Amino acid sequence: MRLRKYIAFAGMAVLMLCSCNEMENAPTNKFTDNSYWTSTTKAQYVVNMAYSQMYNAGRMWSDESLSDNAYDGRSVDDQRAIRKGMATPSLDIFKNEWKDLYGGIKTCHVFLEKVDLVPNMDASVKARMIAEIRYIRASLYFRLTNLYGAVPFFTEDITLEESRSVSRTDRETIISFIHQELEDIKDALPTRDQLPEEDKGKITKGAVSTTIVGIGSRTRTNVDDYVFTAIVHIATPVIAIINDSSGETWVTVVVRISRVIICPGFTDSLSTKHQISIYQ
Repeated sequence: MRLRKYIAFAGMAVLMLCSCNEMENAPTNKFTDNSYWTSTTKAQYVVNMAYSQMYNAGRMWSDESLSDNAYDGRSVDDQRAIRKGMATPSLDIFKNEWKDLYGGIKTCHVFLEKVDLVPNMDASVKARMIAEIRYIRASLYFRLTNLYGAVPFFTEDITLEESRSVSRTDRETIISFIHQELEDIKDALPTRDQLPEEDKGKITKGAVSTTIVGIGSRTRTNVDDYVFTAIVHIATPVIAIINDSSGETWVTVVVRISRVIICPGFTDSLSTKHQISIYQ
């Protein structure tokens, strides 16, 4: 009888020891902040998410309906209330803009913090992704400070507790940061012609130069320097085309230059066959 009790107790002890486990275990049914970063493809997914948070079709139509570029007389929405002079702080558009823009900034900060966890990542690919993310973050901060003026400003991911105590930073400081970010990353990005076909539409050196000029013109900060930078960026490939045009007709040269300055098929995009109605 005693032997049976001893065997039972021993079995229970073995089971208890085997079932011991750490309290902080990584879940096996979903990714954590650290376990996600296992490949370059997954890093690209986060970059793609940041792109969608920087700007999307919904935000574009919202912006256009607040301008004189488009008019929608049927929808009863926040944009209509603003157009009619009936805006109040309770409109969802103000709250959602704030939330969505800071959501995009968080995506950028998480990427910058975690991308080094990706094993065997090509250094040039990583550098380009980081430059793209820094551009997106700068764009988000520019929209934030345009809409709200002085806003909470930070350059790394913060905790929930820290978010409750962070103060607002004046617009001039944020604009200065944006200018420096764009200057720092422009040479880490390819030109449009250097992008492979599957990457068309991603941020390029030309996009950065154009943004520098745009921000400079809006804020009147060293605008002449930024305009000169953009002119040099455009003029350099144009001069190279002209120098390499021996034996070509002037029409061919003009077409090649147009591909540098404007997108391919630009004139075709103005054709009546592309006309649409927003009410269709």
